[in-house]
Amino acid sequence: MTTTEPNGCALIYDLAPKQVVRLILQAGDIRRALLWLMVGKDASVYVGLPRATAWVKQGQKRPVAGGTVEVKYAEGEHVSNRELLKSLHLSFHPTGAINSAGRRSYIPEWRELKKARQLCQILFETIEAYPTASAVRKRDIPVNYKPELNRPLIGQLLIMPPNNPVIVNGQASSQLIVAFDITTTAAPSTFRLQIALFDGPVGKPPPATYVVWAAREV
Repeated sequence: MTTTEPNGCALIYDLAPKQVVRLILQAGDIRRALLWLMVGKDASVYVGLPRATAWVKQGQKRPVAGGTVEVKYAEGEHVSNRELLKSLHLSFHPTGAINSAGRRSYIPEWRELKKARQLCQILFETIEAYPTASAVRKRDIPVNYKPELNRPLIGQLLIMPPNNPVIVNGQASSQLIVAFDITTTAAPSTFRLQIALFDGPVGKPPPATYVVWAAREV
């Protein structure tokens, strides 16, 4: 089902546990594999960045007044374990645990979803950094969405109760929303997963792809 909004569109799919979907951006004749998503049988959400990488940084920041966080690209600790970099992905477990490149952090648990919650925000580097998709696979989602040259592409990953209305960013001039209706044997047994892509503020894209979430270490 496709729902059209004044400043974008939303695509809604059913997604079974352990099925992997790739989001493919198509600009002209070139397809770019931007990210992949999967939900485990235990309701964990996996998000991966398919591009090859030689390094990863990790860091923590404390929010300032108003809940905002300033991220400086030069900050963070390098991850040197090459085994961890072969499959660059994050997992968000309903217990609140987040696994990322060998480090575990936590957010409040979400075994019961009463309202929509953001799992993370993604600040994409230049789209040309992502691998081309020579062929479209069975569960790939190819979308025509060409970011503006002077605005970095931003993604937001959200979870919400089943049949929750699609959440539209009213500040974005245009956006693409892909939502998945999930059924698992764990808790939550049913929920909706949504990824939204939109153009950020005017400026250069970051030198690397940044994934940001509000976490606490234990």
